[in-house]
Amino acid sequence: MPRKKAARTDEQKERLKERIIEEGRNLFVSKGAYGFSTHALAKKLKMSQSNLYNYFESKRELYIAIRREDIKKLKTEIENIIRSHQGSYINLFKKIGLYYLNFAHT
Repeated sequence: MPRKKAARTDEQKERLKERIIEEGRNLFVSKGAYGFSTHALAKKLKMSQSNLYNYFESKRELYIAIRREDIKKLKTEIENIIRSHQGSYINLFKKIGLYYLNFAHT
């Protein structure tokens, strides 16, 4: 008789959710919003599409989670730039602008 897998711990679930967001971001970037599919994402993650929907109820919800993480990263990095900056405000704004343009490009 096949052995039943143990349920994932909360920590494992959180790591998988983070991985789904990261791989989802990669697919959105490479395929665009209209070329992205949860089927392709599930295949890339080596999981079933129905299991993917245990973590995110819809493609829209996943997209919102991806954008939310991106905004957190943007905020953190801009705060780091501000905290570590020495010099004029003009140079600070240049640094922030360059970071934002690079961030938006990826």
